[in-house]
Amino acid sequence: MLPTRVLLNTIEGNSRMAHDLLVKLLGSANDECFAEALKLQIEEYAAIAKEADNRLCGGERTVKVKKARKCALSSMDLTLLLDKSTERMAEMIILGSTMGIIDIVRALKEYDGYDEQVLGMAIRLKETEENNIKAMLEFA
Repeated sequence: MLPTRVLLNTIEGNSRMAHDLLVKLLGSANDECFAEALKLQIEEYAAIAKEADNRLCGGERTVKVKKARKCALSSMDLTLLLDKSTERMAEMIILGSTMGIIDIVRALKEYDGYDEQVLGMAIRLKETEENNIKAMLEFA
């Protein structure tokens, strides 16, 4: 069972990682509509990360999330060296959002707390991931 702090770390870490990866992809985006879609996603992930961070009061982040973010950024750099097409970037976002959904759903299943605000943040993150997949399917 997960305590509230662990769920908050999951929410903050996943939303921060998504934000950072999308910012990096935005720098390589050539399609204006795609770039606008990325900007909307970036804003949403930033808001979720900030809300979770405020609840954590700047506490220690899990090492797992830091390592995963570093690994994801390195993998994305390599992929972008080979293919910077909008289609490929959309596929990367779809895959990342799918992994994000799996991670947050697992965390929700293990959560044993009753904090409605934290549960709401987790559900908001899951819905954001689902909406991003739908939006990126237009570009894939």
